[in-house]
Parts: sequence; C-alpha cells; structure tokens
Amino acid sequence: MLRYLFLLIPVFFACAPSYNLKLDEVRPPLPEDEIVMISFGGQSIVGDVDTLGTLSVDTKNATKCEPDELFGKALSIAKESGGNGYHITSIDLEVNQSFMPCASFTGKIVHSKYTYYDILHTEDQLKESWDERFFEIEGIYEGKDPNGFDLRLAINREKTGVYNLIYLSGVSDDFEPIWEEGQLKAIFKNSASTQLYKIDWISSNRTLNKDFIISIGPGLFTLTNSTEQFSEPFLKVYPTNNDLTLGSGTGFAISEKGFIVTNNHVIENADRVFVRGINGDFSKEFEASIVVKDENNDLAIIKLNDQDSLNISTPGYGISLRSNALVGEDIFTLGFPLLSTMGDELKLTNGVISSRTGYNGDITSYQISAPTQPGNSGGPLFDSKGNVIGIVNAKHGNAENVTYAIKSSYLGNLIDLLPSSVNIKTELSTNDASTSEQVNAVRDFVYIITVK
Repeated sequence: MLRYLFLLIPVFFACAPSYNLKLDEVRPPLPEDEIVMISFGGQSIVGDVDTLGTLSVDTKNATKCEPDELFGKALSIAKESGGNGYHITSIDLEVNQSFMPCASFTGKIVHSKYTYYDILHTEDQLKESWDERFFEIEGIYEGKDPNGFDLRLAINREKTGVYNLIYLSGVSDDFEPIWEEGQLKAIFKNSASTQLYKIDWISSNRTLNKDFIISIGPGLFTLTNSTEQFSEPFLKVYPTNNDLTLGSGTGFAISEKGFIVTNNHVIENADRVFVRGINGDFSKEFEASIVVKDENNDLAIIKLNDQDSLNISTPGYGISLRSNALVGEDIFTLGFPLLSTMGDELKLTNGVISSRTGYNGDITSYQISAPTQPGNSGGPLFDSKGNVIGIVNAKHGNAENVTYAIKSSYLGNLIDLLPSSVNIKTELSTNDASTSEQVNAVRDFVYIITVK
C-alpha cells in the first residue's frame, strides 16, 4: 500500500483555531452516514486498528473557544481522511487571545474494524444452548450502562470454561451502527472468587476499560467502576423459575445401564430432569426419566434416556445393603454443593459416623460429622474402604457439622421395583487405598442433577 506524508494547514481566519493534519496513509473519505468515534489517551480501542495520521488543534490564537465546535471539526477532518475514529493522545490548556482558558489537543486519526470480535451468540442461540446445559450464573440481565442507557446483556460460559458478557441490545442511537447483537461486551478475568470478577469492559465507543468489577449474587449482578464512582445492578430476566433450573442436587450411578440414585426431594417437583458429569464431562447435559421413588425414605432412581450411546462403565464401588457402620468409623461424602458460587468441581468432605440413628432417633439414617451444603443432597456416603453406605439427604439447621444420610440398605427395596434387572455390585471392598485414590476411582460416577 502506498504511503504519503504531507502537512495540511488550513487557515480559516486570523483568530481562528488551527488544524494541523499529517497523514501517513491516504484513504477515500467515509460515507456521510458513517459515524466517527472519539476516544482519549489511556483508552484502548477494541478491534483491528490502522493509524492513518495525526491531527493537532491549536487554540492559543483563537478569540473564542467552543469545545463542541473544536471536536466536531476534528471529527469531520478525520472522516474526510478516511478515519472512523479520533484518538486524543494529549490535551494542553492554553490561554487564548481573549485571556480565556481553551484546550489545544493532539490525536491520532484511526480506522478501526469494529467487527474484529465476531458475533459470538445471538439471544436465540444462547437460549437454545442453555436448554442443552446450564450454569446458574448464566442468563440474560437488564440494567443501565455508565451513560444511563438501558442495556440487555447475557452471561455465558464458553467451552473453554471462561465466562463472557454478551451484548444483546440497548446502546444509544449514536453508537448503534458499531454494535451488533451477540458481540462481546466484557471479558471475565480469572478470579479466586466465584462471586467477584475483574472484567475488561468494552465501552459504547468500542474502547476498552479495565477498571470494572462485576459481583454476582442471586438473580442479579452489580457492575462497578471505582474510578468513575459508578455502580449499577443488572437484574436477571431470563431464565425465570418457569424457564429453566428449579434446583440442583447430586446423584451417583448404580449400574452401567444408566440408573442413578438421588434424593426424592431433589426431583419431586421436576417437569424434566437432567444429568451433568457423565464420564467426567460437565459441559454436556443429558435428560433422564424418573423410574421409581420412595417418598418416605427420600430416595429416587432415575435413568438416562440415551444411556446406550454414552458408554457408561460399571461403577467400581460396592453398595452395602446392610446397616452395619459403627459410631466413630471414618467416612467421606462427594457432591456438588452451591453450584452458583462454589462451581461444578466435585467437592469432598469427611468426618465420622456420629450416630447410628438420624434426626429424632430415625433408624433409617446415620448422623455424620461431615459438613454439607445445599446441592449435596443425593450424594453418596462412603466408608473408609470406598464402599457406599448411605445417601446424603439433610443437615441440622441449628447445629454445626450435623448431617444425615439415609442408610444404603434402604435402596434394596427400591432396586427390586426397577422395571428391568439391574446388576448391583454388593461385594464390598476391603482395600486400604488412600482417600485421594478412592476419589479418583469413583469421581466419574458422581453427577450433578438439575431439574426444570
């Protein structure tokens, strides 16, 4: 491409501001209806940017100083030079001939390819993908941007595990030509917290602002910029309780035929039941059907609808059909508590059998000292040898580290009600493997259960 260097100094009248243009590259003027963005030093322009030259505006000999006129004329020169952006790099405060302060400034004329970030996901595409799999902070949110305009945004988890903020609608008319539904609006940075993130926020004029923080709570997120003293809540408007997930729990496989045990209270109000974590893959969600349930003992068995194509192995752990665990015996639990804040990595807690009876002396349950949270319900309780001896189902609300688990012996009657014969491994292990080795052996058979 040919490059040119020349100096243009138009003189309008003796006491007018001077506009000094130096172009390194000559391009045709932009169409009349195309807009030119203005940005300032310290702001990074998002997109593929070509610098065409520089434009300096000198006001020290001017008798009047109207900022709107100065910037407007600068943008017109940028457009005539083929630029769609004017990036001001320095501003000097001058005293003009009328002894009034007036700003002189210098900037780069640039041409930005704003579609550098291709369309990621339209609203319809997002909703369709959330029907397949869903993470609790995902969804559509509405609130006001730093300029006071109503924005409709979406939080989406990409295949890489990173969350992005997606623009859906709402920028002002001035900036609408450079935004399309589905483009990236903010990039979440890695964080030690699942509720608080630094983000790279793409402003309406397509410049990058790294001073934003997003905090996520139930049903909303708050967008904050400390340097601009801006803080605005964005309310989650999709999915509602009627759209998607009503709740979540844990389940575990009992055979290679797709049968999974969980609690009845996890699935009792479900129109549809979904399972994540098959063969260790949490990016995909598979629908399951409720096969049998025992409301009195809070147990249920569900079955994956498409288990034949999933190549599920036979679980390696034994399931005890006797209630012979002793007080003081070491135990551990596996599950997926508080997905929205603790994430979807399998969580382990350990402790001991505190009592051979549960709440108010309930003989169907063990009391254990392992701490649990909402979402652990339906998870397996293992003894020190890695055998399933119970199913976590409740915690004491007024006591620390008091959890109840239904004895796995009560699974026997439910298994007998299954419509097809299922081979359950009841031979118990006596190995002395470490807890970490036992977890690695069973983790692919413990799943997230979500209901809709």
